[in-house]
Amino acid sequence: MTKPVVLLDANIFPAVWLLDIMLTLDERQVIDVVWSGRILEEARRALIERRGRTPEQADRLLSFIRPMNPTHCIYGWSHLEPALDLPDPDDRHVLAAALAADADYIVTYNLKDFPPQKLERYAVEAVHPDEFLSVMLERDQDGVVEAMNAVVSSKDNPPRTMAEELDHLRRLRLNRFADGMERATR
Repeated sequence: MTKPVVLLDANIFPAVWLLDIMLTLDERQVIDVVWSGRILEEARRALIERRGRTPEQADRLLSFIRPMNPTHCIYGWSHLEPALDLPDPDDRHVLAAALAADADYIVTYNLKDFPPQKLERYAVEAVHPDEFLSVMLERDQDGVVEAMNAVVSSKDNPPRTMAEELDHLRRLRLNRFADGMERATR
């Protein structure tokens, strides 16, 4: 099975528990995660303006992400942006980065600005993180369960159980995935 290439929209980064799962899935070779520098800039603003983080806290979080793997950050997309048509022109850079990365998915909470009829000609699909993770769990249950076990076991301040992790994911509107994980780990 080919690993899907997944572009993370800026609204995924402030949901740190979700981001942790996505990066662990990448680390475990279940998916390939990508983003652009502009997406990280948007994520930084969202962390400060919507999540109440200080600029230093936002920079610290993103400093862990940037050096993970140089291939995660996509370049050479800006020439694609002007020709793209989306409901919100401010989101064209996200689609441009996805196209430059040859991404299969854009994982975003902002589906209204990435309508399927606008994306179908580009062979990229915008999906809610709950749908994406649920599909990945169906496709590669062992890999996803292993990644989730790694996420839970890496938490020691404070320690977490799988049940606590899944409860928190439900608060992030990841109900289907949390339910699927619950069934998979019984």
